[in-house]
Amino acid sequence: MNMVAAVGLLYLDEETTFWYLVCVIEKLMPKFYYNPGLLGAQSDQVVVRELLAQKLPRLNAHLETHGIDVSLVTFNWMLTVFSDAAPMETVSRILDCFLNEGPKVLFRMTLGILLVNQQRILRTTDPVTIFQFLKEVTRHTFNTEELFEAAFKRLNPFPTRSYISGRHAHHFSKIKEQWTAEEKRRNSLQTKLALTKQQTMQQLPLVTAPLSDEKAKRHLVWECGCQLGAEEVWLCCVEKTQGRIGIVTAKGVFSMEVPPLDIAARIICIHHMSAGNLMLLGTLEFCIHAIDCTTRKQVWRVKLHDSVLDIHSTPDGSVFAAQADGCLAVLRKAHTYQQTEEADMQPLLYRIGSSAVVCVAMAMPTETNWELWCGCDKAITVMSTSTCEPVQSLTVERKISRMTVAPEGVWVSLRSSTLLYLFDTKHYVRLLQVDYISLLTEIDLENISTDHRVTSLMCMGQYLWVGTGCGSIFIFKMEAAVDNPELSIRSLSNQKMERWRESVQHTVGGEAGSGLLVTG
Repeated sequence: MNMVAAVGLLYLDEETTFWYLVCVIEKLMPKFYYNPGLLGAQSDQVVVRELLAQKLPRLNAHLETHGIDVSLVTFNWMLTVFSDAAPMETVSRILDCFLNEGPKVLFRMTLGILLVNQQRILRTTDPVTIFQFLKEVTRHTFNTEELFEAAFKRLNPFPTRSYISGRHAHHFSKIKEQWTAEEKRRNSLQTKLALTKQQTMQQLPLVTAPLSDEKAKRHLVWECGCQLGAEEVWLCCVEKTQGRIGIVTAKGVFSMEVPPLDIAARIICIHHMSAGNLMLLGTLEFCIHAIDCTTRKQVWRVKLHDSVLDIHSTPDGSVFAAQADGCLAVLRKAHTYQQTEEADMQPLLYRIGSSAVVCVAMAMPTETNWELWCGCDKAITVMSTSTCEPVQSLTVERKISRMTVAPEGVWVSLRSSTLLYLFDTKHYVRLLQVDYISLLTEIDLENISTDHRVTSLMCMGQYLWVGTGCGSIFIFKMEAAVDNPELSIRSLSNQKMERWRESVQHTVGGEAGSGLLVTG
C-alpha cells in the first residue's frame, strides 16, 4: 500500500492522496485484498493461473514443466498495482486504466506482460533463469504501446468482469475456509502447549550415549549424522581436527571406520542423497565428497569456495551446501556427476547473509513443494528449492547452531544453549520451546558432565536425537495425537534401552577401543 500511496503523492496533495488510497482499497479492489492474510490477493492469483492456462496454454505448460509458480512474481505486481514493478511512465498508464476500468485491468496487464515475453521464456529451459527473468521483466517494460496492444487487442476476447468476479468469489470462499480452519488449529495448538507443557514434559527417563575412544584417550563429540534407509545410521564423531565416521546398524551394532573413508580432512557434516544412493560428506577444507553407500568408495569430489558446514539434497539430485562465507552453494543433478566432469561441477552461489550459514534443513510444506531452511546468525531464511528465492524469514534470540526436520516441523537448536525450538513448516510460527535439561532425571545428570550445549540434531521418524558437548546422545520420542494437537515427549521403552546396552557391552574394547556407551 505504501507504494500505491507514493505514486499518488507524485500527482496529488496529501489529503487527496489519502482519499485516493481509500478509494483503491475500499472501492476498486475486492474485499480483504489487504487484510492480514491477503486472502483477496491470494484468490486473484488463482484466477491469474486459470486465465494463463486459457489464454496462453503453451507458456502455462512450459512453466508447469519447469516447476515455476507464476504467482510468486505476479502477486507483487497486482498487490502494488505495478507501482513497485514497472517504470514510472508505464505505471502511470496502467493506473489511468485501473482507475477508469477497475481491477480487470490488472489481469490484462499481467497476461499482457507474459504474452510480450512469451517467446523468450519458451526458449529458456533452466528454472532459475526463467524465474530471474520473470522477476526483472517488468523493470524493462518501457514500450507501453506494445504492452497495451498485447493486453487490449492480442488477448481478446478477454473474460468479462462478471466472470472474473465470479471466479474470485469462488476461490475466496475456499481460501477463507482453509485460513479459518488453520487459524483455529494454530491457536488451539499454541494454547494447548501453554497449558500442558509442565504436565507433559518432566521426569521422563532418557537414553544417553557418551562417545569416547578409550585407547587414544580422546573425548569424542557427535557433531552430525544421518539415517541410511532403515538399516544404518551414520554418525560423525569429532575431536579437534579429526572426524571419524561411526555406523549403527538396525541390529544395534556400532562400529567405527578407521581411517574415515580415506578422507584426511575434518568432516563437518554428512547427508544421505537418495538419488544415486550417495553419502555426502562436507569438510573443513572446502570439499564435498560423494561416497557410494554400498562400496564405501568415493564417486566424486567437488571443491567449493569455503568450508562446508551442512548439506542437504532434494529427490531430483539437487545438492545444497551451507558455506562458512555466508553463501549457499547449489549443485544441480549431482547424482549424475563423475569424477572427470570438473566443468559440470561448478556450483551456483546465493548470498544468505554476512555470517556463516551454519545449517540447512529440507522441509515439504505441501505435497509438491520443497523448501530449504537456512540458519545464519540469528536468522532463518526459508527458500524455494526450485528457484532459490526467499519465501520467509524468521529470527530467534541467539545464534543458531543446528536444524533438523521432523514430522511435527523443524527443530532448531541455539549455539552454546540447551534450548530447542520447534517451528511449523506451513505457517512459519514457533510451536514449542523446551529446555532439554529440564527433562533429565537426577540419574541422567549424574552420568554426564557439565557441557550440556547441543552439538547436533537428527530426526528418525518419531525419535529426536540430541548430541551434546559432553559426548552424550539423548534420544527423545515425540508424539502428536491426530485428534489432540498436544505434543509430548515420551521416553524410549525399556526393551529399546536394553538393546542399546547389549550392543555397547558387545562393542566396548573392540577396534580402537571405541564403543557406544549407554547409561539410563
